[in-house]
Amino acid sequence: QYKIDNIFFAEGNVIVSLNNALLFADKISYDYENKIFVAKGNVRFEKGNQYFECSNLSYDLKNSKGFIDNIYGALNIDNLDEDFNLKKANLGRNSILNSQNSDVRELNYMNSTNIGLSNDFEKGRKFNITRLDFDIPQITKWRFKSKRILINSETFSSDKVIFTNDVFNRPQFLLESNNLTGEIVDNKLKLISKNTWINLEDKFKFPIGRRSVLDKDPISKWGLGSDYGEKDGFYIARSFDRIELSDDFDLRFTPSLLIQRGIMGNTKSFREDGSSIFANKIRNDIAISDLFALKTDLEGQINFWNINLNTTLNSLSPDRLDESTRAKLAISRSFDLLTNKNIYDESTKQDFPEDNSEEMDFDNFIDLKISSAYRQTINKGFDGEADIYFANSIGLANRKSWLKNGVNTNFSIIYDLGEFNSEKRSEKELVKLFRNVLASKFSYSFPLWEKRPLNDQIDKTYKYYPTVIEEGIQWASSINSGIFFYSDGSKQEIFTITTGPEITLGSFRTKYLDYTKLGIKATYVAKNGQSPFSFDNFNETERLNLSLQQQIFGPLVFNYDSYLNLENGELSEPKYGLNISRRAYSLEGYYYPESEVIGFGFKIFNFNYSGLSPKF
Repeated sequence: QYKIDNIFFAEGNVIVSLNNALLFADKISYDYENKIFVAKGNVRFEKGNQYFECSNLSYDLKNSKGFIDNIYGALNIDNLDEDFNLKKANLGRNSILNSQNSDVRELNYMNSTNIGLSNDFEKGRKFNITRLDFDIPQITKWRFKSKRILINSETFSSDKVIFTNDVFNRPQFLLESNNLTGEIVDNKLKLISKNTWINLEDKFKFPIGRRSVLDKDPISKWGLGSDYGEKDGFYIARSFDRIELSDDFDLRFTPSLLIQRGIMGNTKSFREDGSSIFANKIRNDIAISDLFALKTDLEGQINFWNINLNTTLNSLSPDRLDESTRAKLAISRSFDLLTNKNIYDESTKQDFPEDNSEEMDFDNFIDLKISSAYRQTINKGFDGEADIYFANSIGLANRKSWLKNGVNTNFSIIYDLGEFNSEKRSEKELVKLFRNVLASKFSYSFPLWEKRPLNDQIDKTYKYYPTVIEEGIQWASSINSGIFFYSDGSKQEIFTITTGPEITLGSFRTKYLDYTKLGIKATYVAKNGQSPFSFDNFNETERLNLSLQQQIFGPLVFNYDSYLNLENGELSEPKYGLNISRRAYSLEGYYYPESEVIGFGFKIFNFNYSGLSPKF
């Protein structure tokens, strides 16, 4: 350490202790008069779970601006609030990246994020892109790099920053953000990129436009869909940015231009004026307002209660509002009844050293949901779909789950009370009744045979999957029971048992036929009584569910799913799929031939880990 005029210097393994942070460098200088701080050579900055390294760092404290050159680091979104709270000074000399051990360790797959095109399986829609989500906040840990980042007291910016969720090099998924600006608002990081590209393994790139990189935003503002049931065919949709109504509520509008309806000059999506709601749809003349549709989504939270209101207008004509409108309101909250989820922890092992059992994870939640729906289509699973004209309901559920020694158990008790106005089971007319439901669900899965993996965690040789494949045979069973009481005095009692094996073979590490997953589950149904409604009258058919996932070559995976009717031997509701499966992301395409539904999916995977891979 030495001083020349008004400049202080330190050289050789320099460690600067800041409030709740550490800065390492080969050489630093500080100009007392001009208040300019400079760090050069192997610069490393650590603050909680945030980390970066660079070649040079310069900051002018007098004018609150500076720059960072050749930066590379890791950003952990989950811990931003803690790590950037300067009031909590908890500085220690323990580096999050020990210089003797900076490799990736304690690697865990956390979850996945849908960022592509997916189909909501809405009734009558053959090719329909209904969700264009880019939910980046679910990816909690990013690696990033940039040639230069400009910083000041409130914001930072860069001509180009490249992010990756991939743990290893060469990254399979890259997010290239041009003209990036960032700031911390209410303890949340907000990054806005004026021009963003998705780069898949430096082989395929496509633009996704201006967006908040670390905030919810649709992957594309434009979408193409086809809905012959309610929009008369093809349409173009355009999603607008979210409108922040308050700190807790956001509103989004998605208008559509109904191209095919406009070309035909008429519509076949509505009934004759004054006819029954069960009457057949007929050809009608259209007005200018019939060429447009509108979807709105209101999301927010009040005192930990989640509130969602979704509405759809398939025509903006005031004369057709009763037929063109669909709406659903849901208010929900979950209460965690446990404070310590690890029932079997290290202290317990010390008390019972002879017991080599694994930890038991236990969850216990109370879920409360209040909902209201107008003209909603309900997916009945194997039974198909049914419409509810109007409904109000309140539901309470207690769900528990256990996981120990590879055995997974789930149990739920559900009570639901509601008033429903829907189609009768026996004839085409509406009936309004109250319904009480008391139901229980029990599922149990245990291993018949397990092949112990060579590794507990994936490494860079795992190119096709984000986790270690657990080879073996699992036997899964579920028991569902319910009793339905209706205000007209009718009653429906249901008891089902579904059981069967799930076979997983192959490690998914080589190029040819190295992964097979086959599921065979039989369902037995016992039923007493009938529902007065069409939408919840349970199907008594005994069936066999068949599912298959098979690697063909490299990342290409074939999927098949169907039901076999055990009474007549016919297959129903088949689904065919083709996936491209990678460590950092997956692409999916699927087709339902019975309903002629086509869908697409795109996911990126979320990892948590210690250490850091070398710069990519």
